[in-house]
Amino acid sequence: MLELTRADVVVAVLDDHERISDPGTAFEIGAAHVRNKPVIAFQEKAAAVNPMLTESVQAYLTDLAARRAYDFEAMAHRAFVGDYI
Repeated sequence: MLELTRADVVVAVLDDHERISDPGTAFEIGAAHVRNKPVIAFQEKAAAVNPMLTESVQAYLTDLAARRAYDFEAMAHRAFVGDYI
């Protein structure tokens, strides 16, 4: 948790082998959100996502090209597009 408090931004990888977000990752997203840390979510596998996660992130990226193109200085909002659980 110390590293989370020191971070300027959190990048959360949501691709899990069971297609449901890892509880530890979900906790870290929430902890970062409460501390007003920007969270960038990255999920390549198409899967339904809990809206508690999608509404807590600054940007929701779905492929490496989008990740590479994302401007971490500007931190533009990029909303989740997809299905919710």
